[in-house]
Amino acid sequence: MKRPPRRAWLALGVLPVAFLALAACAQAPLKAAAPSHSLSSDVETSPDTYKVNQASEYPDLTAEEAGRRVLRLVDGLESMEELPLERVIERTGFPLKLAPAQNLHVFSVELAKSSGFYSAIHSDKNGRRFVEIRYDGPEEPGHPDVFPCVLSVTAVAERLKALGYIMNTDIDEIGRTLEYVFTRDRLRVRIVPSDYSMSSPLGADTCVAVLTIQSKD
Repeated sequence: MKRPPRRAWLALGVLPVAFLALAACAQAPLKAAAPSHSLSSDVETSPDTYKVNQASEYPDLTAEEAGRRVLRLVDGLESMEELPLERVIERTGFPLKLAPAQNLHVFSVELAKSSGFYSAIHSDKNGRRFVEIRYDGPEEPGHPDVFPCVLSVTAVAERLKALGYIMNTDIDEIGRTLEYVFTRDRLRVRIVPSDYSMSSPLGADTCVAVLTIQSKD
């Protein structure tokens, strides 16, 4: 179920979620551009560089399970120094590959039946490390109401609060929520809500579009 439109959020360049490398440094959300999950053919032929994978290649890494694995990285985490690339790969099982143009390591999956995409990212760009998962609708025209709603904002927020994180809300000039920011000690977790909702025991709940783990500084 789609919520009423807010500000466009899901800015994509050549690579899904690459724009958040800049957003993480600037500590501010960016507006949307047209999505694209394609890379040049010479990059796609290398086994050590990024490509979009099909859901059938990783049946155990569903969109929901991928979100859970990223969220589990927060458990017991004291600083981003504990999440180098090798450690994230080991703990999540994501085969993160280098996207050379963006200098990010990425694992993206195209979900079945035009259900959209999810992408996991690890970045040490410009000395600022972050780990992120984001969800995007399908690129094909004719699917405006399709989005992989697998993580609810409320459920993630309650888990983070239970871990001792303090929540703040970033709103726009007319009071609409742009993102939820959770902080604890040296860490920050940011949640960008989507324009879609899912059923929950408490009724309709907003779906997570982006979840980012980064340093507080």
